[in-house]
Amino acid sequence: MGTGTWWWVAAVVAAWTEVLAAGVLLRARRPGLGPGAGGAPPGPEALALLRGGRRAAVTVALVALHQRGAVAAGRKHTIRANGGPGRTRDPVQLGVHRSLRNALDLRALALRPEARRAVDALRAELGRAGLLRPPARHRSARLLLAAAPA
Repeated sequence: MGTGTWWWVAAVVAAWTEVLAAGVLLRARRPGLGPGAGGAPPGPEALALLRGGRRAAVTVALVALHQRGAVAAGRKHTIRANGGPGRTRDPVQLGVHRSLRNALDLRALALRPEARRAVDALRAELGRAGLLRPPARHRSARLLLAAAPA
């Protein structure tokens, strides 16, 4: 075998090593059913956070609050509080309701500190349950895959 062949073999081995390392980074830990004791299935806000991010989780919390009559439509595409939060104990719904001191649109509501803290706490809980990986792992895996020669 010539030197060109050995170079090609080394490049293929390096590429497969990088692909396998990226797979290890993206591999899920021991998957639990979700937040809460006893392996309870994740709630609707948790599923929305996993699928659509912060704004989706706030939207699902708003829908639940609207069904209870705790929020209502405001003027010009805004949402306003309509009394107390009801009998909910869900921290995301409580955080969203506390954020509605004034009528806000959905984008501004998702960025309010109370709502952000509630969604971040849910994100941390999902991370501890093994359902959500840190963004740094995704970036590292993306870099490894980009570095692997086609």
